[in-house]
Amino acid sequence: MQREKDKLNEREKKRAERIEARKQALLDRPNPYQKEIDTCERLIALCEKLKFDFGLAEAPKDQVIKEE
Repeated sequence: MQREKDKLNEREKKRAERIEARKQALLDRPNPYQKEIDTCERLIALCEKLKFDFGLAEAPKDQVIKEE
C-alpha cells in the first residue's frame, strides 16, 4: 500500500514538473509579432518627427533640453 502511495506521489511530482517546464518554455519563446511591433515604433517616431518638422507639434522635451 505504501509503495502505491509513493508511486502516486512521484507521478504527481513529475507531472507538476512537466507542467512547470511547459509554462517556462512558453514564457521564454520570442514574441511572434516583434517585427510588427518594431515597425510600428519606427512609424510612430517618423510621424512625431514629421509633425515637429511641419510645426504641428512642439519639440519633445528631450530635444529641447539637448538644444539648450
